[in-house]
Amino acid sequence: MSTMLRFRPRSAEHVLFAEDFEEDGTVIEVPPEPEITEPHFSAADLESARSASWEEGRLAGHAEAEAGQSALVARSLAAIAEALRNAEKEAQAAAEEAADAISRLVMECLATALPALCADYGEGEVRALMQIVMPGLEQQPDITIRVHPHLLGPVQQELGRFDPDLRARVRLVPTDAMAAGDVRIAWQDGYAERDAGRLRDEITEILASAEFLPRASNNEKMKELAYGR
Repeated sequence: MSTMLRFRPRSAEHVLFAEDFEEDGTVIEVPPEPEITEPHFSAADLESARSASWEEGRLAGHAEAEAGQSALVARSLAAIAEALRNAEKEAQAAAEEAADAISRLVMECLATALPALCADYGEGEVRALMQIVMPGLEQQPDITIRVHPHLLGPVQQELGRFDPDLRARVRLVPTDAMAAGDVRIAWQDGYAERDAGRLRDEITEILASAEFLPRASNNEKMKELAYGR
């Protein structure tokens, strides 16, 4: 009995081909996969990279430190400038205060000394003023002399030196409204006087012009000291 062997063909899907075929029979070459090359660094390359990285970090740190130092210097200079401005203001205020103190001292000395000088030398100056003014008033019908009561006697003595007709036309008015050492001789169309207040004003103006004092017209405190009010 003959044995029959049956051949079962393999499925086409399990067959591997080295080439692909188009329908027209053209062979398509499949490109080989690219070879992967592992990177290779020498010890010198690693050392160079490490040195470059360290230098870059050093430069960055140095730049940051310089920026911080510049900011610190700027803040310090600003603080110094502010301190100098404050010191200048304080020095100016101190100078103005010292100048004001000196001004007050000068005016206090003037206010203290001038009345005493007027009282001490007032009599002589009143007599001198009468000797200058009275001879020119012989034709005046009415003459009034106002004087502090302290100088009433010396004025009467001085009047005794003039013509009786002139003396008869003189009205002598002692009044406390006149400062010691002051006198006012008035006639029909004029007057002459010795005024310690005006003298104080003139002295104050002279000192102010020489920049020893602020001008009295602009400083009420100086006026108060000058006039003793």
